[in-house]
Amino acid sequence: MAAVFERAAAELKAAIVAVSDTHKLQLYGLFKQATVGDCSVAAPSAFRPVERAKWNEAPSLIKRFASSDFVEYFEDSLLDKQNRIESFISNFYCKNAPDARSYHLQRITEEFGPPTE
Repeated sequence: MAAVFERAAAELKAAIVAVSDTHKLQLYGLFKQATVGDCSVAAPSAFRPVERAKWNEAPSLIKRFASSDFVEYFEDSLLDKQNRIESFISNFYCKNAPDARSYHLQRITEEFGPPTE
């Protein structure tokens, strides 16, 4: 499971599809829980909304379950979105022209943002 977790974390860092703030917070909480464990610091000030949101998303899970939840959430939501975009682009561009495909994938994502839920 550790290898699968590391692969999912690496793929997330290199993801072509933009990740919404909601997904980022969910994945951040699961990643931190899986790698660090329970949060032992006091809640950040309400005047620091990003830090506060991250603190609120840190679930109280056993590390083993957090890593499997991270992988499951990543695969179910983010990979599915990326695959839908890849499928859309494949219908319009030849698979033998990877430069054109990656360019247009980036342009579509920049123009329209990540796929909606």
